[in-house]
Amino acid sequence: QRVPFAREIVSHTICGRVDEGRPTIIVSNFDPAALAESLGASVADRLFSGGMSFHFAGGTQRTPARLLGAAG
Repeated sequence: QRVPFAREIVSHTICGRVDEGRPTIIVSNFDPAALAESLGASVADRLFSGGMSFHFAGGTQRTPARLLGAAG
């Protein structure tokens, strides 16, 4: 299956960067709980301990035409 493999690659990449003290930016539409569920508890723990989290609220800034890929 591809999903467990992809999750393993993401986990390995995040854990490696955190272990090396390298900057890591995660952009997601998930709230912290959903992100933790998606990434797994150990990876989420590494991300959320010692890091910063920013929440941007509001609706989409995309117009319907841009959502469909039309120039606009």
